[in-house]
Amino acid sequence: MVLLALLAGGLAFFSRALRVNDGYYKNRPFLEDDREYDVLIFGTSHIINGVLPMQLWKEYGITSYNLGIHGGSMAASYWMTRNAFDHHKPKIAVMDTFLAHAQYTEMETALAHAVLDPFPMTETKAQAILDIFPDSKDRMEMFFPLDVFHNRWKDLDTQMLRRGAGLETPDTTQKGGEIRASVCRNTDPILVPADDYPQDSNTIALQYLEKFIRFCQEEDVIPVVAYIPFQDGNSEEYQRYSNAALRLARELGAAAINLQHMDLIDQDTDWYDNVGHLNPLGAKKVTRALGDYLMENYDLEDHSDDAGWAEDYEAYDAYLAETLAASEDLWEILSILGIEDFRARVEISEDFRMNDQAQKLLDAMGDRLETLRVPAGGGWTLIVYGKDGAEVTRRQWWI
Repeated sequence: MVLLALLAGGLAFFSRALRVNDGYYKNRPFLEDDREYDVLIFGTSHIINGVLPMQLWKEYGITSYNLGIHGGSMAASYWMTRNAFDHHKPKIAVMDTFLAHAQYTEMETALAHAVLDPFPMTETKAQAILDIFPDSKDRMEMFFPLDVFHNRWKDLDTQMLRRGAGLETPDTTQKGGEIRASVCRNTDPILVPADDYPQDSNTIALQYLEKFIRFCQEEDVIPVVAYIPFQDGNSEEYQRYSNAALRLARELGAAAINLQHMDLIDQDTDWYDNVGHLNPLGAKKVTRALGDYLMENYDLEDHSDDAGWAEDYEAYDAYLAETLAASEDLWEILSILGIEDFRARVEISEDFRMNDQAQKLLDAMGDRLETLRVPAGGGWTLIVYGKDGAEVTRRQWWI
């Protein structure tokens, strides 16, 4: 019995130490917190980076959690919904339309570990693994992840050992959303008309979208299908299938919101990269549009006075302040300043011509920005202040 106890303890220790921790960091608060959420958010990385739960609470009093999946198929998002409802059943479930063109269920196992490993093994999780992964090797890897992580022995460090002992368990402050802080200037995309659908739109992905909608309806949860703005090399095809996803949602009696056609995004300031992920400034606009839609169409309780959420927001604000203080990257700093209540002062040399893109990002701060002209001979200095008026960071630039 002692030997079995030592063996079980050792397996538990190394399972924690060697695991890929991204999913635990992102979703553990959802699994371990006993609070309820009015809105749960599902989909791909586009919705992870595009909808910020802490902003939904700050501006609307909406309690939400973002359970989007990096590289997730529609099938994986459907099964994430079912796993999530086993723990918290919301009033509204929002699903992203990206990858609606896909003719597959599977996703990369490396990314799938981050999604499924934090969830306890239940009948729902077992069904998800069997349905998403047709290959028996992939299935075994998902059922027994420690067997895959054995090759990480050489990477063991103090942080991993502390995690194995249960001492190093940081959690996200973003309620599952993730800001991608930088700025990529993109060209104006070709916008496919909202009524332009592919001839054959019976894809495997859309079959799982239908399953998502019907499952929500059976559970008395309102399904909302959201077309999050994106652009990339396959944008026109992806847009047509996103249009088909919205059409399917309406046919099934679900709500559908087309954020791609709301003219929300500034091509100069709101993208993180050139494959369609939004930065914090773009996410702020999309989150606000979604929040407006939810408040106008549904009777959601205002949780603005919830002390627990207020405490969580303070932790979120502190995380952003720490990120700003540590950053040496102008575009990271400017994109974060667009979303939160930081104030800033810009001191610009009289003979200096500001980069137009940087100026546009500064202007996005509105009345939270003070601009001063200083004697010639330098570039410009950005000083950022927190809500308490204390200086968060000070950087000088020549861009």
